[in-house]
Amino acid sequence: MDEDRFFLEEDDEITDLVKQYEAAKANRKSNFFDVSDFESIINYYIEISNFNKALEVIVQATKQHPQSTAIQLKKAQVLIERGQPIKSMKILRDIEVLESGNPEFYIINGTAYSLMGDISKALKSYNKAVEQDVDNEEEILFGIALSLQHQNFYKESVHFLKRAMHLNPGNIKYLYELGFAYEKMGDLERSVKFYLNYLDEDPFSENTWFNLGVIYNKLGKKKDALEALDFTLAVNDKNAFALFSKANILTDQGKYKEALIEYHDYMKIEYDSIDGFMGMAYCYERLGKYDLAEKYYREAIAEEPEYAEGWNGLAGIAYEIDNFEETVFYLKKAIKLDPDNPEYQIFLAQVFDLIGEAGGSYNAYKKALEIDPENKDYQLELAEMLVKNRLWTETLLELDVEQEENSMSIHNYCYLAIANFGIGNEKKGLFYLDKVLNINPGIINTFYIFYSEWKTNTKIEKLIKKYKK
Repeated sequence: MDEDRFFLEEDDEITDLVKQYEAAKANRKSNFFDVSDFESIINYYIEISNFNKALEVIVQATKQHPQSTAIQLKKAQVLIERGQPIKSMKILRDIEVLESGNPEFYIINGTAYSLMGDISKALKSYNKAVEQDVDNEEEILFGIALSLQHQNFYKESVHFLKRAMHLNPGNIKYLYELGFAYEKMGDLERSVKFYLNYLDEDPFSENTWFNLGVIYNKLGKKKDALEALDFTLAVNDKNAFALFSKANILTDQGKYKEALIEYHDYMKIEYDSIDGFMGMAYCYERLGKYDLAEKYYREAIAEEPEYAEGWNGLAGIAYEIDNFEETVFYLKKAIKLDPDNPEYQIFLAQVFDLIGEAGGSYNAYKKALEIDPENKDYQLELAEMLVKNRLWTETLLELDVEQEENSMSIHNYCYLAIANFGIGNEKKGLFYLDKVLNINPGIINTFYIFYSEWKTNTKIEKLIKKYKK
């Protein structure tokens, strides 16, 4: 209790210093503050992330104490916070000799190096900081670990966290931070271990239960993920992230009615969330409630008119109710907003094919392949569309008979056979049909669907009989 009272008084003292500084500035006076007072005022503004204000105080402090390296060290710290490590480094080099015994100097120096991507020099500087103040070794190690995490050097942060934990095994915050670091490193199983150890000590940690739920979901352990998220919500039933994550997992499991309950609770908190609108629309669509699905897709678009996926959702609803004209309209809107999405083009191609517009279908397939030229599924769909519409020449051009034969699917061999028969090249047609039947005789059913003329061709009939059991 005495310690708490001390910090309260200390906070009050800093607040009073800040008020004095602001009052002097407002009255255009230049009150004198000693170096430690200026440091406290600067720290106050750093804590609230008002770095411009901190620099303003540093200018005033430098005028009153031009020889103070402590003030210059604060300037170096603020410059780092503003993402200017090179400028910070110049100051650090100027004051290095005078501040060489100060662990804070090496921490700031290490952070500057890490920001510049030189982790080797950063670690050397951080280790010097630890050496300079063995009495506060644990605190310094933890501060370094957090700084490294902030710079996305999670592997390195683990090293310092474990050193701190070795000094004080009873401090459970190290368990949480290790769980977080391993999560960011992708070592999910180890992350789970540390989070569970933390929860053994603090079973009501909302953030830990939530993080655990996210990791279990990544690991494919849906049941465990839902249980962890339920614990999160037991601690705080207004945790929007947990509600949304739970809704998404239930959606992935096809439990749309249950997911909708969570989405609705989520939307009571995040009432204008596009992701929430889209989640509800998707669930209603899967339940066949197209009017409600359309309502929420439109809500998403109303919130963000240039949200392409919302227009694609409306296209899906129009397609389900056989309104293909609107489907095309909405898809074209989505494509205009997101022209690099091949899935929109494929959907458009399929709709054009369905309504008998082979030319439009062909163009959409070609655009999809321009975006994703290596997609074999798109290539196969295009070939099937061309064969179905008896566009034999285009089929042959698209399948490119000169390509390496090993790269072609059996369906494409079948389509090559059909297209060659279609243009009257019986010899090549028989060659490809023989080849594909040799690979998989079951493909003959595809051949029957797209080339009924086989019944009147004795050579084709004879070849087919050769592969019949």
